[in-house]
Amino acid sequence: MSLKRLFKVSALFVSLLVILAACQPQTVEVTRVVEVESEPEVVTVVETRVVEIDGETVVEEVEVTVVVEATAVPDPQGGNLVESSFADISTLNPVIQSDTASRDVINKMFLALTGLDPFSGEIIPQIAESWEVSEDGLTYTFTLREDIFWSDGTPVTATDVAFTYDAINTDSVASPSRSSFTSVDSWQVVDDYTFEVTFSEIDCTFLPNQGGGGIIPAHAYDGDPENVAESDENLAPSIVNGPFLFQEYVPDDFVTLTANPDYYLGQPNVDTFNLRVYADQSAELAGLLANEHTYTRGVGPQFVSRIEGEIAGGTDMSIR
Repeated sequence: MSLKRLFKVSALFVSLLVILAACQPQTVEVTRVVEVESEPEVVTVVETRVVEIDGETVVEEVEVTVVVEATAVPDPQGGNLVESSFADISTLNPVIQSDTASRDVINKMFLALTGLDPFSGEIIPQIAESWEVSEDGLTYTFTLREDIFWSDGTPVTATDVAFTYDAINTDSVASPSRSSFTSVDSWQVVDDYTFEVTFSEIDCTFLPNQGGGGIIPAHAYDGDPENVAESDENLAPSIVNGPFLFQEYVPDDFVTLTANPDYYLGQPNVDTFNLRVYADQSAELAGLLANEHTYTRGVGPQFVSRIEGEIAGGTDMSIR
């Protein structure tokens, strides 16, 4: 039975209408455990039908053909996910970030206008649920979701998108993302949930680049982009809209995030996320072998033979 799966089949059988004047079927709900080879699968099961004839209850068994669907296995809940890094973060503000360690943590707290599917690389909706491109390719109109909120309960609106764009293009902020705006002519808030960007020339890289930059809350900076560069929010964001909330950061040691219970897609299945910082790759690998963290993003080729030996010896390792 190595390939077989057990499925719970819940079927509601309604007997035929009156066949005999004295025979009135009852509706009976039954549950059976059925072994099948694959999913879904049509199987024949023997079920029980209860009818009343002349006031007497009669139990009979009948063969019934049903389509078996798999009962979803619930995702595990709770726990602590620990990622390792041999480089510390430099910021927790998506407008300012330029390094991998910072981006990995930021993306768990801040949603972008659009995203990238991690498997196909396809541009997918995020804060923007849809967008339209004008016939000449120079105007993008984004329609935003209305069910995404900042962690303080404030709705995420087109004003936040415009503020983020303003901050990126403010000299004092010195945002690395500004290079993505060379062909952007202007942007404007059409209404609370509609945002428009106009280009001076067609730019096919604009949408993919949106996936790497989260939107920041205008009200956290009093609506003034000049406040972004030196804000305490850059290393301890108090208002976010992603699946995790900021909890603590100790330089050269760790960053801790906690699950956001109000995340629009539902609370994450882990309670906390930690980025643990190591001095170098050797220390990072030693930490993995000592079960100090859940997974690591990169170890050098000089460690391949050691890793292969650990796996061959039965060590449970998770490396991406």
